[in-house]
Amino acid sequence: MARHVKQVAGVVVSAAALAAVGVAAASAAPPARPASSGGTVTGRLLVEGGPVNPWTGRQPGKRPIPGTIRFISTGRGTLTTRAGNSGTFTARLPAGTYCVSFRTPRILEVSSNGTGHQTWSSPRTVTITPRHTTRIILTSIVP
Repeated sequence: MARHVKQVAGVVVSAAALAAVGVAAASAAPPARPASSGGTVTGRLLVEGGPVNPWTGRQPGKRPIPGTIRFISTGRGTLTTRAGNSGTFTARLPAGTYCVSFRTPRILEVSSNGTGHQTWSSPRTVTITPRHTTRIILTSIVP
């Protein structure tokens, strides 16, 4: 059987937009479903920008980052997966529409008291189709 692949437009999140997402979601795992009712999502986490290189006078280009990716769907709860240093991730999900967001230990929001903590990116929508692979790129642009 041929595999179908669809491309989802990259997600760009500014560092200022890395605010906590106030989405209520059940933390219970979704009920088991037959494998044929699900699809696969693969992708990469990237960061672009950062401190200017003193020798070149330029900001760094796109590069992979590790992090946690969260998929939230009404009626299915919250599912998470991780990306390692290569920034790549893969997850099998029941078919449906999900809000996807991410966080990474490489980008921290610093409180007024100097404490840094990870925050979730602004959510984007992705649709998972049975027996298909959906590819996404999640990018954070930092100043």
